[in-house]
Amino acid sequence: MDAQEILVTALGILAIGFIIWYFFFVPKK
Repeated sequence: MDAQEILVTALGILAIGFIIWYFFFVPKK
């Protein structure tokens, strides 16, 4: 597992976390 693979995995996890956070907080207007 090289550095690029670790970076891509970390970015994917962050993207999923951000999408979940976005759907939980934005619709509560």
